[in-house]
Amino acid sequence: MSRDSASREQTKENLLRAAIRVFGDKGFQAATVREICQAAGANVAAVNYHFGGKEALYPAVLELMFASSKHCGRDLPCPSPGAPAEERLRHLIRRSVLEIYGDLEGEDQAHCQALSSLFLMEMAHPSPDLDGVIARHVRPDTDELFSILSELLDRAPDDDLVKDAGACVMGQILFYTVAWPIVERLRPDERPEMPPLDRLAEVITRFSLAGIAGLKKNPL
Repeated sequence: MSRDSASREQTKENLLRAAIRVFGDKGFQAATVREICQAAGANVAAVNYHFGGKEALYPAVLELMFASSKHCGRDLPCPSPGAPAEERLRHLIRRSVLEIYGDLEGEDQAHCQALSSLFLMEMAHPSPDLDGVIARHVRPDTDELFSILSELLDRAPDDDLVKDAGACVMGQILFYTVAWPIVERLRPDERPEMPPLDRLAEVITRFSLAGIAGLKKNPL
């Protein structure tokens, strides 16, 4: 890669990271191209040059937020064909934990908080771009989860109990994403840190399997 190409790629990356902070802080409507370029240390025309404007930059930021960490869990050895549902659930949970949090290891606190803010902003005010992102990066995993829970609960994948159990599993996985400001304030005298990811995944797995067994024994 030439020096000019490397410089352009670096500018593009700086714009994406800056846009995460600005969009997460102000939302899409209130954020300005000038603020994003200033935060990125780039010329005010850089957003138009690299993305064609703010309207095209935002979906690129969403795509980055959902897609960039996927590689963190995809190198896990997959369960063998015909593996028990419990083993497949353990793999799915561990993979999901690594995908969501693995890419944040080594990142500065401000960037992690910006990602969390952007995620919460998008959840509160969904953009039209969210549909495509969910279809590409979220639905395949949730379909896999419902299929596993369907087998464990001996219910159809679209059964309400399967859906509710799936929400419980996903809620545990996403807890630190959506509740980090609460975690910080519950521990005001110490700097909270993410638990080791393998341990977190195993806790979620065991808790979920115990709950699933209870639901199957005493269904609602």
